[in-house]
Amino acid sequence: MISKQTFINQSLELNLFFLRIMKEHSIFLEAAFAMKDRNLIAQADAFKNEFARLLSFAISLSDGAIPSRVLKSDEIVTKYTSEAERATEFVTGISID
Repeated sequence: MISKQTFINQSLELNLFFLRIMKEHSIFLEAAFAMKDRNLIAQADAFKNEFARLLSFAISLSDGAIPSRVLKSDEIVTKYTSEAERATEFVTGISID
């Protein structure tokens, strides 16, 4: 059985990874829908905002708890993430925080 602290750290690592993925997939959905499907675009935007909120919360919880090896491993954010987000914002007009 793993320790409580190990469980917490692994849980935070998984949440950081999957919340980032889900936020990105919400952006893909928002960009992919046709303009006539404004209700679906709005739903995708709501998902994106909620995943961004949860990701921000997970980041605040993990401050100092996640080993630096995880942060440096490109599991959570890669060297391409910021540039890809800026390009996506420019091309689609979708706001990405």
